[in-house]
Amino acid sequence: MIIRNIRAHQEGDTYRMLADVAYETRPVTETLVMSVPAAHAGWFHPSPHAFLAASSMAALWHGEPRIALDDTVDAQLGERLGLAMRYLRHGHRSAGPVPQIEAPRTPAGWRTPPESRMAVAVWVGVLQPAGVRGASICGTGPADWCPWRR
Repeated sequence: MIIRNIRAHQEGDTYRMLADVAYETRPVTETLVMSVPAAHAGWFHPSPHAFLAASSMAALWHGEPRIALDDTVDAQLGERLGLAMRYLRHGHRSAGPVPQIEAPRTPAGWRTPPESRMAVAVWVGVLQPAGVRGASICGTGPADWCPWRR
């Protein structure tokens, strides 16, 4: 799968981000479109990260050998999408082989979440019902990140 020509434009009261997606295992080229109301356009910009995340599951399901982009992507995003696709591949035998992400990488580094409320939402909605303890989550980052250490 090759993702090219990432662009954005505004049509009336809708802001659209578009990218051309070409499959390598079959002769199909599609335009992937993400749109939001123009009032929220300031929150979005044409980013290879959004299109990589949006197309990774389609690449896995259609048996694409790779996902190629010309733009740079965050190294952590590439690693974590690969991990997610491996988990899905393990659980769903009908999925194809895990595609390799081929794109120049930006250096990975620790990024503090912008707000700790996200960690609380993930804790309450996902991790707590799964039986994960707060100490195992907080032990991986700086002390000011963890909402339970305040």
